[in-house]
Amino acid sequence: MMKRKWEQCPHSDEGTRWSSVYVTMNPAGYISLSKLAYRKLGEPDKVLVLYERSSNTIGLQPATRLAKGAFRVCSKGSGGRVIRALRLMQEFNIKLPLTVRFMDPEFDQDGVLVLDLNNTRPARKGSNGRATKAEIN
Repeated sequence: MMKRKWEQCPHSDEGTRWSSVYVTMNPAGYISLSKLAYRKLGEPDKVLVLYERSSNTIGLQPATRLAKGAFRVCSKGSGGRVIRALRLMQEFNIKLPLTVRFMDPEFDQDGVLVLDLNNTRPARKGSNGRATKAEIN
């Protein structure tokens, strides 16, 4: 019998999208949050959806149930949540040809989840199993 020449597959300790702050947005304005992103946001029932034109950045700020102009945070499978924010796209002329993943979602000092539209990647895989940056330009 021949001796096998095994090679170990590397494993990343960074975690999966379900165990990290993972946020996507689709062309219909649905902003999807992983369970951890929602938890770090404070698990609000509603959020204020903010936009900064100069930096092309979206902000999600926890709000009370009675806050005027707040968007409802809806349940999604796997403990994640979704915010239906088509109005954001219409109001600020944001156009996405496909669903994008925010690469570095972060929380500012005021607890606002900051989502930079200039730092995204396609969230889905192309027909060859790889997503291309050209798809979102």
